Amino acid sequence: MAREDWDLYLIGRDGKDEQRLTREIQHDVSPRFISNSRLIGLIGEPRHRRSYLYELGSNTRIQLFHNNTVRTISPEYAWQVSADGSLVLIQSDRDGDTVSPERGVYLVHLNRKVTKDQLIARLEKNLAAETALQNLGQRTFAPIAADVRSVVAQSSTNRIFEYEKTLFDFDSKHISKPGNRQAADYLFATYKSFGYEPEYQCFDNRAAAGGKNLQCNCQIEGN
Repeated sequence: MAREDWDLYLIGRDGKDEQRLTREIQHDVSPRFISNSRLIGLIGEPRHRRSYLYELGSNTRIQLFHNNTVRTISPEYAWQVSADGSLVLIQSDRDGDTVSPERGVYLVHLNRKVTKDQLIARLEKNLAAETALQNLGQRTFAPIAADVRSVVAQSSTNRIFEYEKTLFDFDSKHISKPGNRQAADYLFATYKSFGYEPEYQCFDNRAAAGGKNLQCNCQIEGN
């Protein structure tokens, strides 16, 4: 763990030849060798973990498991690798509805590739499902379509980027860094300029810069 981030490192049994395997802003956890040249590691929070296969010789990785649809994620919860390292069982929520209680168990072949025909068939199935969903959405929201378009037309991607860039330029927003208070003050002033009445919520925290951590709250009607 380097500061607040978890990464994977390789090191010889003699304590030499340390090598950093991952450079991911999300946490990298639970590495497990499945052969002398391969290991499986997990990325993300417990509620949104994904498994990756690392090829040590080429220093490359590939995500093992994806959602069958293009709608959303497929959070994984449990993994079991076969003794020879060729198969892995994954418990996952893969139905496209990430808040549903249903979970499935899936068998992934690590030494077998999807054929071109299988890939095309999967893409065509996904496209058909996406097209049907889009058509349903258009029919459902047709009565308010004009109102939605008028509101969306007022949005500005350039302005959104400016907000993001300003926050980014404060550097780290960790509570121990000056950027935390700078970001809170910036958000407060920005919400105020929109006509809202933001408020500061103050917490005592010895790790925070100045011993206090400020949270900027803003109540928006309809939310």
